[in-house]
Amino acid sequence: MSEDYQKIYETALLMGKFGEKCWIFIPILLSAMFPLSASGAIIYKIINGETETRVMVHEMDLMFLEDKQYDSPYFEIVFAYNIVQCACVSPNFAGFDGAFCIITNHLCLKLKLVGLKLTKALKEYKNEVDLELRVKEAIHDHQQALTYYEQIQEAYGGWLFVAFLLTSTVVSFNLYQLSLNGGSDPIYTIFALCAVAHTFTPCYFAS
Repeated sequence: MSEDYQKIYETALLMGKFGEKCWIFIPILLSAMFPLSASGAIIYKIINGETETRVMVHEMDLMFLEDKQYDSPYFEIVFAYNIVQCACVSPNFAGFDGAFCIITNHLCLKLKLVGLKLTKALKEYKNEVDLELRVKEAIHDHQQALTYYEQIQEAYGGWLFVAFLLTSTVVSFNLYQLSLNGGSDPIYTIFALCAVAHTFTPCYFAS
């Protein structure tokens, strides 16, 4: 393999590994942030010997349980329910979103190879027949890349819209929660930043 082809493949592999790491870290952080912060607060209160040691994963009044939500077994059930949600959401996000980054990175690789093949054809052709064959081969590869793009669009188009809509809603709710708290809450701030990164990363790989 020539050096110019090797450079393109190496860049694509580095980008693929970067996307893989992003989509292991971001979904796990997003889903585990609130349970971990609640668990940490409970442990801290127990160590300091405080009387009220229970902290909800999401501090809000539960309908019909406002006066019982911190009592057993309601507190434990709700806490376990939130942890199960995290355990279910993380693999799904990491798998589906991560696959999108890898797939779009592969599409970029295909297009770069087509561009390089066409450049080489125009620079290194021996005669008109050789040029025609090289250009036809590049066009064929480009058509395959276009078909691959259409398949990606069909599989991920609706998901990208929903992901953008949900992330925008999450960021809006977080900003509203911060305004209610009258200041900057580290948990909600980090969650909002991760949500923005969650939207930006697929857009970056798709660009």
